Amino acid sequence: MNNAHLNIGFLIPPFVGHLRPATVLARALARRGHRVQIISYPDAMAPLAKAGVELTTFGESMFPPGEWDRRVGSLGAAEGREIYLQVFRLILDQCRCLATDLPATLKRLKLDGLVVDQLCYGAESVAESLGVPMVVACNALPFHRESGVPQCFRPWNYNPALWARLRNKAEGAWNILTGWRMSVFYLKHRRALGLRPPALSHINEIPPSLAQVAQIPKFFDFPRRRLPDHFHYTGPWLEPARTEADDFPWARLNGRPLIYASLGTLQNRVMRWYGIIAAACEGLDVQLVIGLGRISEDVGALLPELPQRTIVAHFAPQRELISRAALVITHAGLNSTLETLSAGVPIVAVPISHDQPGVAARLRHLGAGKVISAAELTVDRLRPAIAEVMQTSSFGLRARECARSLHEINGQELAADVIERAFQTGQRTVRWK
Repeated sequence: MNNAHLNIGFLIPPFVGHLRPATVLARALARRGHRVQIISYPDAMAPLAKAGVELTTFGESMFPPGEWDRRVGSLGAAEGREIYLQVFRLILDQCRCLATDLPATLKRLKLDGLVVDQLCYGAESVAESLGVPMVVACNALPFHRESGVPQCFRPWNYNPALWARLRNKAEGAWNILTGWRMSVFYLKHRRALGLRPPALSHINEIPPSLAQVAQIPKFFDFPRRRLPDHFHYTGPWLEPARTEADDFPWARLNGRPLIYASLGTLQNRVMRWYGIIAAACEGLDVQLVIGLGRISEDVGALLPELPQRTIVAHFAPQRELISRAALVITHAGLNSTLETLSAGVPIVAVPISHDQPGVAARLRHLGAGKVISAAELTVDRLRPAIAEVMQTSSFGLRARECARSLHEINGQELAADVIERAFQTGQRTVRWK
């Protein structure tokens, strides 16, 4: 194999849940001597300020400084169907931005390879038109479709029965129809670039990708039969636990079983959910720590009065708190879920939107936690779920089994191997047995 150092770009939208795993993977490649840079919009600068990676910004025409964060802030306070409407508009605008601004950026950077987040629809057409080798990174749940597996944004259990497969196929067709604006834009963009119209199989193949890497291990997914041969399960791309001192009030931990609760960094601004979580933990012999994510406003102005022993932190040291926890309440974001399972801690999942229902369904399939949708979240539902998970040994046992499996995997190095091989050979990198 050619061992020459490569110039690799990572095209990632500024969602923190996508930037974090991509940055871990980028650093793994940089340690091998390659030049690696994250390519994103200006609002990615703040989350990556201390990430130790090179950053190239683009897209100022549609996402000038502050615009992405403004739209994500609005998205964070949305509920129900409004979440998906806002996400769709954001991703469609991103498609337009990639079509207009990405070509000049790629020409200037002269990359040997481009790693594209699966949310960057249309980037594959730009890469194809410019002859830039490409790998797809699934930082969230893979979006790949097949009739035997519910789509990632659905909370449905795995079921191989004929009726369930027909339901999944109908849901996929409906999803394509409701996204017709994006499909029309995508087809016009390819025509403008002189490229052939895509085939239906391209939804999973994502040409011209040389490889596809996913940060979930195979055991975390539902059984699949129709993945492309260049799709690779690897394992979590997790940031290391903090080692530096921080301002978290460790002295306030009182020795009771710890419950850590976080709703992530995106759909985290519906304050009544935190109140429900706190009220559900009241009366149990536990101590609750709530991590608010990127919310910067005054906590007292946002949250209802909480029990005195509850600790609320803007930027909680999540990995360290999870390692001390008896149970984690999470929105079922993929990163938080993998971090929790890596620590062998059971979960009560409260999925809100995006791929979180699919993550929660897989967690339930593994038997490592209970699931209550955000739309059904009440104190009367949450409190018994917390008690059941903490008192039933099977949940903790399955979580610890997951931890042992994850500790046997070096996901970031496996993914780096695939990416390196794809770009050094210029060939489709198929799964090895």
